[in-house]
Amino acid sequence: MTDIVIRNATKHTLNAPAGGVMKSVRARFEIEPRDGQVLVYFAPYYADPMRIAGPISVVDIPTPEPEIYIQLVSGAKSVRVATLGYRDAAS
Repeated sequence: MTDIVIRNATKHTLNAPAGGVMKSVRARFEIEPRDGQVLVYFAPYYADPMRIAGPISVVDIPTPEPEIYIQLVSGAKSVRVATLGYRDAAS
């Protein structure tokens, strides 16, 4: 098994259940300044982060766990994240 080291990223816990009971999480990202971007790292695809552009994006993150890691890139100074919902693994 390969260990992935995520540098310069902060851990964020989404408002969703843990333990592999979900298939994906829908989240809203508000990025400042408006032309900034973030990289979102999530299980099981830590080696392939999702790039999200500002100022506001709503995305489905295909992860069974509520923990994500966010790295500010492309001039981003801050990000706010809101959990909008999730899909059950059974659906």
